[in-house]
Amino acid sequence: MNLFVLDASVLAKCFLPSHLEPHFLQAIGLIEKFRKNHIQLIEPDFAWAEIGSVFLKSVRRGVFTEAAAKNALRELHKLDIDFAPSAALIETAFVLAHRHDRSVYDCLYLALAIAVEAEFITADEKLCNAIAGKAPVKWLGAISL
Repeated sequence: MNLFVLDASVLAKCFLPSHLEPHFLQAIGLIEKFRKNHIQLIEPDFAWAEIGSVFLKSVRRGVFTEAAAKNALRELHKLDIDFAPSAALIETAFVLAHRHDRSVYDCLYLALAIAVEAEFITADEKLCNAIAGKAPVKWLGAISL
């Protein structure tokens, strides 16, 4: 079974208003495959904070209500995705961030993907372009389901 690491930008798309989210169908398709046990997902534990921040920004912009954000966090928790401790990944993430001129936050996902031999999927096209060919990364917009 294929193993994937989805960054917060992908996971959040599954819960934010779909008409505002490019590549919503690809993101929700990955979650549906996970729900049907066709793929496995694993995330660094700090992804919770990133997703919470994405939802909070959406509430502040008026595109998501506080109640909807809280419900989305509960629904995400119900998915029962495996989470890995970020502390074990930090050194590798730091090295990757320095090497590819990216943030440590982004590279924690990449470090996890490398550690567990998974593919990293991001909705951040700039990030994908910066590390494509050097790491197991795929842009969400290139996923066909």
